[in-house]
Amino acid sequence: MKFTIKGHQGKIKHICMKYLITICLLFIGQWSEAQETIQIKVSNVGTKGKVFVAITDQRKDFLTDNRLVSKVVTREQALQGFSVQLPKNTRPEIAIAIFQDINGNDKLDTNLLGIPKEAFGFSNKVVSKWKKPEFNDAKFKWDSKKLIMMELANW
Repeated sequence: MKFTIKGHQGKIKHICMKYLITICLLFIGQWSEAQETIQIKVSNVGTKGKVFVAITDQRKDFLTDNRLVSKVVTREQALQGFSVQLPKNTRPEIAIAIFQDINGNDKLDTNLLGIPKEAFGFSNKVVSKWKKPEFNDAKFKWDSKKLIMMELANW
């Protein structure tokens, strides 16, 4: 059995389409507001290997596997600059850690003393020779309109 109101089928279809389009636009609008984008550019990138980026917005997650966002980019992308999507609920301060995986094993290689064998870097250009940097050293107030400059260095 088909439900129709004589002479109003066109109006009903028009109203249904109008509501469907409105609902779709609302969802698209919420999705586009759900994320912020930051721009990162890396200097001192070696000639081979991918660059790994880890972003955290909490002290307890800094330099752990609990990252807010992680991204792997090519050498060329790192040098030219790339964008990273941050979730909408990202706290106003973040810290970034990067390293270049020269041998392709997807991890930062260290020697027996825990000293990195591959180039690495932190936001705020934190230099750390004898201890791991703290979240408070590397944190900064992020702004989606600013380009974040990062630098890779060897120990």
